[in-house]
Amino acid sequence: MYYSVISQSNVSCKVSTHRLDLHVVSVGSNSSQYLKNCFDQRSFTSDQPWIWHLDSSKDSFLKSIHDINLDIDDDVIMTTSSSDKQSLHFWEVYRIGIGFPIEVLEFGTWNTISGSELSWEHKWYRRKDMKVRPSLN
Repeated sequence: MYYSVISQSNVSCKVSTHRLDLHVVSVGSNSSQYLKNCFDQRSFTSDQPWIWHLDSSKDSFLKSIHDINLDIDDDVIMTTSSSDKQSLHFWEVYRIGIGFPIEVLEFGTWNTISGSELSWEHKWYRRKDMKVRPSLN
């Protein structure tokens, strides 16, 4: 397995999108532009999964990446830690299409007592409730 763990301080994405099975990014206050640059560099066939671990508010981070180049078939998991660092929350992040908002689905949790409790449903089943854009006619 090839993976990269990134904790960056500049906005230039220097992550190889070839031969990597997983990207893990520690997301800080300056990370939104970095992630936008990384996702802009991907090709149509890029399918590497990403884990974004946030050290800030989920809502403020999502506002900062509102225009990131996400796709319906992306495998992006966003995580946050509890204030006592005893648990993690996991969300699946994707976009239905150009012009649609970012979708965030709860994916599971992990804690020091019971371990992980993650969704085992296939991603297409979890994403079955597609939003339909109204006709412009």
